[in-house]
Amino acid sequence: MPQVRAAAVAVRGDTAETRQLVAYLVSASDSGPPPANFWSELRPLLPEYMLPALIIWLPSLPLNASGKVDRRALPAIPDPGAPRADVRVPPRDMFEHVLARIWKDLLQVAEVGVFDRFFENGGDSLSAMRLVNAIERETGLAAPLTALFVDDTIAGLARVLRDGAADLKAPIVNLHHEGTLPPFVFLHGDFTGGGFYSRALAHQLGSERPVLIVHPHGLVDMAIPETIEAMAADRVRALRDLRPRGPYLLGGHCNGALVAFEMARQLLGAGEDVPAVVVIEARAPAGNGAGESAEGEAYVTVGPNGGIRVMVAHDRQSDAHLRYSKAIDRYAGGPCATHAVIVRSEKLADPRRDLGWSRLARSFEVHDMPGDHVTLITGHVGKLAEVVRAAITGAFDPAEQR
Repeated sequence: MPQVRAAAVAVRGDTAETRQLVAYLVSASDSGPPPANFWSELRPLLPEYMLPALIIWLPSLPLNASGKVDRRALPAIPDPGAPRADVRVPPRDMFEHVLARIWKDLLQVAEVGVFDRFFENGGDSLSAMRLVNAIERETGLAAPLTALFVDDTIAGLARVLRDGAADLKAPIVNLHHEGTLPPFVFLHGDFTGGGFYSRALAHQLGSERPVLIVHPHGLVDMAIPETIEAMAADRVRALRDLRPRGPYLLGGHCNGALVAFEMARQLLGAGEDVPAVVVIEARAPAGNGAGESAEGEAYVTVGPNGGIRVMVAHDRQSDAHLRYSKAIDRYAGGPCATHAVIVRSEKLADPRRDLGWSRLARSFEVHDMPGDHVTLITGHVGKLAEVVRAAITGAFDPAEQR
């Protein structure tokens, strides 16, 4: 079996009613979790009476002095009443033990396995930042926040930290790259928190749908261009390196929506096909491109309701906010021959139902969502995925072409 490096089988149980066949397996891969589909692969290979009632994955099999499997040292089954359940793989070396301790302290959990997933165990953007900061503080090794996009397990983090993280500084993460359906290119726009809700959105869209997560400037690279046009041009180059030809269906949240729209304009100008852009919680640019041009560490911006806010850069995060505010105010946009799928929260205060996008897009539709600017994407990702899925269908299904 290519997925298994070593195996031992034992009969467990004290009585005829509780005895069952238990398989103790060691995964062939040190860099990934035990195969989730292993049970279904065993079934056509073995008769029913030879199928184990329980599979327990171990980092290694216990051996006696003769080098043979020490069956007395095999762990007891965790719960005789719960057959066909896997158990956690414990930390396998000192480094993984350190990472596990940091993880348990942050998430306030009693036990953690090296293939447990951070975001499935209560992790969020804030705790993710605390995690990478704690790891660097205790080990002296730095992992970019984006490493958690690729693999949010202890085993994955350990591998990244040991091997170096240069390959994780790419501006685009390709999730579900083996999927065969048309891809969705999503700009999460979260230049300080990591945009980890994007992984949940990709999961909701299904593994058959490739999702290209485009990180904003300032998250994986320190340089933040001064204009939305420059941000879009840089990300267009990165996108076409991965996927040279369209069609491209783009989407984005907040500032990411503006960059996505500008990317659509530039791709269409290059002769590519961009049937739709999903703009989430983003007003259309004002159209004058005036913006604040003065340089410096302070910036006065006027909100959509007339409120005045003075922004001062005193650290990396506030500097990123200041730079993005300037870029958004400067952005003029322009007509774009694509369909705009406008997603707005029920709490967004703007009397324009289309948020101004009908002036720029070829056609448009509007979807109201529960929640506010943040919870729309973090707390209602299932409903958001329905909107995105419908937009993709409308864009790529010939019967639904507008």
